[in-house]
Amino acid sequence: MISLALFNNKGGVGKTTLTYHLAHMIHRMGLRVVAVDLDPQSNLTAAFLDDDALESLWQGAGSGAENDRAPATTIAAAVKPIMEGIGDVRPCEPVSIDTDLWLLAGDLPVGAGQPGRSYEVATLRNYQSLMPLAHDARKPMFDLRTADGAIGSTQRLVERCYHDFRSLSEELIRRLLGPGTKGD
Repeated sequence: MISLALFNNKGGVGKTTLTYHLAHMIHRMGLRVVAVDLDPQSNLTAAFLDDDALESLWQGAGSGAENDRAPATTIAAAVKPIMEGIGDVRPCEPVSIDTDLWLLAGDLPVGAGQPGRSYEVATLRNYQSLMPLAHDARKPMFDLRTADGAIGSTQRLVERCYHDFRSLSEELIRRLLGPGTKGD
């Protein structure tokens, strides 16, 4: 199992958007992906799930807290017994987004991580104009179609976005798994 973490103390730099799109692209390239939302705002969870699914998930997050064998639906519910000093970590059931694509849903304020080494892999173009369309269509930016409002030059930007995320995903897979692995 290979883990990839994206971290930056600064808000609004695109960590959630990058994570969401990388998860979809790496999944599309045939690898199994679990996206983990440790951001206190839980925007990654909101990007993957529609409003009804979010409401259901977050309402059920506290259910079964007294039963330490029941799987938690969010990371916060999983660690709640430890935080309250009443038990151990509960298993956290990932949300199935697609075959071989899961989400460990967030709603937990998480402290800063340990300082470590960082490696710049790529600089992506700013696809800010595609974000509202993708949000409304509830799909990755690189999957936008004419019916989603991606027409004319916007559709060419969608194609460029697809190629950029595909290239980034291939490079990440190559660096994490080594040459000759799936995605080359």
